Amino acid sequence: MAIQRKIARARNRALVGSEVSVLVAGLSSETDLLWESRMATQAPEIDGVTLINDFEGAEPRPGEIRRLRITEAHDYDVVGTLLAPTEPAPPPAASAFINISPLIAV
Repeated sequence: MAIQRKIARARNRALVGSEVSVLVAGLSSETDLLWESRMATQAPEIDGVTLINDFEGAEPRPGEIRRLRITEAHDYDVVGTLLAPTEPAPPPAASAFINISPLIAV
């Protein structure tokens, strides 16, 4: 495991300064001061997580895909700043449905 830890740390350090897309999962289970998210390369319960310690613009919402600038690297996890959304937030899922009953001829 010591060799794998060194490999993972080196890979994570190479990501510092880059911007990646993440899926926001929600508040961290370890502390209310951090949010958890995942990059496309991080499988749940297998790989590390991407922690959010700061965010620009609107507060993140679970299920949202946002850009993150990686600022720190640890053995298995990376930490970063969630960037402001470039597009307006989509409406809640319930409002995505349109009532078409007036349009249907009986």
